[in-house]
Amino acid sequence: MQNCAILEPHIGYSTARERLRERFGDPVIIAQAWCAHVINQNHIKPNDGPALRKYSDLLCTCLHTLRSMNALT
Repeated sequence: MQNCAILEPHIGYSTARERLRERFGDPVIIAQAWCAHVINQNHIKPNDGPALRKYSDLLCTCLHTLRSMNALT
């Protein structure tokens, strides 16, 4: 990415974003990883409000991420 810093700012920025998307932005892999992360959480014990709240936050984050990627059908 360092070589993008020597380019004109608008070209360097778009080039860096494209490289990052190519390397780390496969939407199928990201969606699968989020689903696996949600499914593989520990079971929540009865009356464990903090754990339920934390899981709820995780679900909301997952939902917002998948929506922003247009990965929900």
